[in-house]
Amino acid sequence: MNCTDKERENCQVEKRGCEGCFYNSDKNVALIEELIQEYKTYNDLDGIQDLSIYVNVLQNILAEREEDKKKIKELEAKLEEANKQLDLDYVDENYIPVQKVIDKIDELEEKMGYEDNEKVLVYLHKQRKVLKELLEGK
Repeated sequence: MNCTDKERENCQVEKRGCEGCFYNSDKNVALIEELIQEYKTYNDLDGIQDLSIYVNVLQNILAEREEDKKKIKELEAKLEEANKQLDLDYVDENYIPVQKVIDKIDELEEKMGYEDNEKVLVYLHKQRKVLKELLEGK
């Protein structure tokens, strides 16, 4: 199908074209399916047997297109999983697990239990207080 002058000026073949464009793949698929159906309906007419080669090629193209669609969906699903994993890696690299903070508080409390130096006790107490406040969301 030929484009009009206006269509040609605004041609977006890279984006699969305008409504009447030859590159509109959904429209082409419909035309191919219609051609195949017509062939199957009228294949006993004289001279149309020569089209059987082209019809077979078109059927193969449609089958490959369906396989490609399935592969694309599979790849999109894999990409989504990979993106989720990247998000988890970001969290692992940029956040401190709650249990690690709890363990540090326990460690500080243990040190406070056997520390005699008053200044060290005050320092340990302040550290513990800050960590507890972080846990409580303050």
